[in-house]
Amino acid sequence: MGSDKKGKLTGNGNTIIHFVANVDSTETALTGGHQSRMNLIDEWPDQVNTELKVPTTLNYENGNIRWGFELDAVEKKYEWFKLEQNPNISKHELTRSYPKTTIPPRDAAHVEKLITDYLSLLRKHVEARIKATFDGLEALFRDISWEYIITVPALWPEIAQNTTLKCAGGAGMASSCDVRIITEPEAAGIYALDTMSREINLAVDDTFVICDAGGGTVDLISYTITALGKTPQLAESAPGNGGLCGSTFLDREFDEWLRNRFLGFGCQVQISHSGLAWTGVGNV
Repeated sequence: MGSDKKGKLTGNGNTIIHFVANVDSTETALTGGHQSRMNLIDEWPDQVNTELKVPTTLNYENGNIRWGFELDAVEKKYEWFKLEQNPNISKHELTRSYPKTTIPPRDAAHVEKLITDYLSLLRKHVEARIKATFDGLEALFRDISWEYIITVPALWPEIAQNTTLKCAGGAGMASSCDVRIITEPEAAGIYALDTMSREINLAVDDTFVICDAGGGTVDLISYTITALGKTPQLAESAPGNGGLCGSTFLDREFDEWLRNRFLGFGCQVQISHSGLAWTGVGNV
């Protein structure tokens, strides 16, 4: 099974479907398909408009799991549970950083359950989206092999990577191929270098810095090109560093500043991902 010139799946018995998940602290991006046609997943449950990312959230209700856009921004839910894997972040520091809507996990076993359930939901969703491209040819779909690739922060220690692999296996991602782990800045660097190589001349021993500014954490790391080719080979050239200072913290600081600024003017400030609104009258 491969693909024709238009990217339509055909049946020659050797197709590997690649599933790439970038599970950030606050949002998740997915890519799925085969080498000749990799597509960003932009359709999600309970979301009318297309979105390139889905919130990394879930909750349990009457034996069912609601996740992503099925949860309102203001309701209580499990979120930021990815960061619970990192032993370098203290429980106290993480608890202080949680959004007001967060339900804290009970313990390490509960964290693993949350991660496993979320990865399982992602797997089922992307498999359903890709299965739709087979136009009802379920027999062909059953014959394909899956390769799952999960990106993790550059500062993730080995114990956190092992937890991710364990949860991915529990989510059904290791049935046909081993799950692969790659750091987020390394994945970004390979993609950037592949794009830049069409415009500039890259050379072995070139060194560059990547700033991975996410929703919860910001990582800074340096890489050196060790080999060129279809996919540039990279090696870490200096120890990375980072912390809990992602964009959600900027949003919260801005939210607090606005509320204090409008305090006493009879205004109600409402902030969402789409922008800022306030009601009431008064002089600012």
